Amino acid sequence: MKPINTDWTPTLVSRLRLLFNDGVSYAHMASELAMSRNAVLGKCHRLGLHRPKPKSKPMTFKPKRPRYDPRRNSQAQKIQAGPKINPGFDAVNPNPSWLEYDAAIPKRRRKNIRTLGPRDCRYPCGDPGTPSFFFCGARRLPTLPYCADHARRCYHPAKSGLG
Repeated sequence: MKPINTDWTPTLVSRLRLLFNDGVSYAHMASELAMSRNAVLGKCHRLGLHRPKPKSKPMTFKPKRPRYDPRRNSQAQKIQAGPKINPGFDAVNPNPSWLEYDAAIPKRRRKNIRTLGPRDCRYPCGDPGTPSFFFCGARRLPTLPYCADHARRCYHPAKSGLG
C-alpha cells in the first residue's frame, strides 16, 4: 500500500489529466497517484473534468397488475351480503343490536389476550378496564382480523357520489 499524498503538485495534476483523458477509473487513478479516491474525485470536479453520462433509456415504472383472487371477491360479497341469522337470535329480528350480539357470544368461544390465537377474531367486546372484557374468538376471515359478522360491522362499502 502506497502512502497517501495530500498535496497536488503541477506534475500530479498533469498526470491526473492524462489518466482522466485515457478513461481510467477513479479508483485506478487514485492508486496510480497515491491519493484517495475522494481526493481524485474532488480534484477532477474542481478542474472541471466530467465524464459524460451514458445515454440509457429512461427507467419506466410499470406497476404490477393485481392478481384476480376469487377468494377475495367472495369475502367482499360475504361482508356486503348482510348479517347472518345467528343462533340465539330469533328470525323475526335478524339485525339485533351489537351489544346483544356481543353478549350472546358463547363463553367457550370468548378469548382473552393470552388465549387469543392467530386465526381468532380480534374484535374487542366490552370495556377493556373491566374483568368482563373479551375478544370474539370466532374464526377470522383470511385477509381481515375479524370474523364475518364483526367485519360487516367495521367495514362498510364506499358510498357512491361525493355528497
